[in-house]
Amino acid sequence: MSTSPWHFPRADFARSVLTLLMDGPIQGVSLFGPRRMGKTQFLLNDLAPLAERKRHRVVYVSFMQTGAPLALTLFELDLALKHRKMGRRLTARPGELKARFSLKAPVGPGELTVDLGQSPRELPGDQLLALDALLGALADPGHPTLIMLDEFQELADSENAELVAALRTALDKRRDGLRAIFTGSSVDGLNRVFSTRSAPFFRFATPVDLPPLGEEFVAHQLKAFGEISRRKLDRAKADAVFERFERNPLIFQRWLMMLAVRPDLDEDGTLDLVRAALAEELGFEPIWLKLSPGQRIVARLLAERVEQIYGEEGRNAIAQLTAGASLQASEIQAALRRLRRLDVVDRWDKDWRISDPLIEAWVKERPAEELRL
Repeated sequence: MSTSPWHFPRADFARSVLTLLMDGPIQGVSLFGPRRMGKTQFLLNDLAPLAERKRHRVVYVSFMQTGAPLALTLFELDLALKHRKMGRRLTARPGELKARFSLKAPVGPGELTVDLGQSPRELPGDQLLALDALLGALADPGHPTLIMLDEFQELADSENAELVAALRTALDKRRDGLRAIFTGSSVDGLNRVFSTRSAPFFRFATPVDLPPLGEEFVAHQLKAFGEISRRKLDRAKADAVFERFERNPLIFQRWLMMLAVRPDLDEDGTLDLVRAALAEELGFEPIWLKLSPGQRIVARLLAERVEQIYGEEGRNAIAQLTAGASLQASEIQAALRRLRRLDVVDRWDKDWRISDPLIEAWVKERPAEELRL
């Protein structure tokens, strides 16, 4: 478990997820949560330590880490086997993930070489056999191994179909010895993996939503802030900042950390610095500059949660943002397609939403002149 005073433990949720996986009739869980809302921290700092205390081996793979998902999966599975007697070891340490590495050949003597630069479109058959062999070696019917597949929607594209099918087959063959949790920050992407009838993982995983953070999280963060800075913040001010940015833990923690190291700044000045730093760090400005005024307007409507962007509510909002201008339905549809290609928007329960809460908050702050048609 994380020793950082900033980590907010979700112990009850971890227990419920692990119980569902290990004691229920299911083999997999899909965990949805918007980007930068704490899914990975939950996996690594809450669920994994709990599973290991219950004598389950844990393997973690993040598909945001490389463009070669099979090679990365093989590396992490092999690492878990090599370090099974060396204590807790979830993922590669800095410097361990090499561009090329070797594995024991799944059939016969010798080794096979795996290249992290290989194309997902050209998966060697011996590597797919190695995937099956490694998962077989990790399977443990007495204490099932927990396989954590983070940002699994990255495999939703057709070029990863062979890998996804191989994963499903390998897991199906070891229902008693393996459990899997799949996380995703795209509802649309996860639906394509788990809800499309023709998809290999159709109905494989039970969907679970990451619970929203509330008052206990704010209290925990203010306590950590007080211990580090020896200062006390106004609770009402902290609550207002937390709500202003859609209860996003990253921006709230960054705000508190900045206040701790910059006591010369007031709360509002610190917040401005944090917002600017995150915008630069996450590349919001280059994305914004790629958008036409019409596309920016549609992004703003979604950021402000306008429910009927094609209806009267949408028309009124556009007129207000543009001093009386309008957009045709075809222009709105084209803007949505463009925003989706840039990974700015996503489908949430049949509605369009900004895919990243931090981008959403940033878009709402854009001045009116950047939205003029």
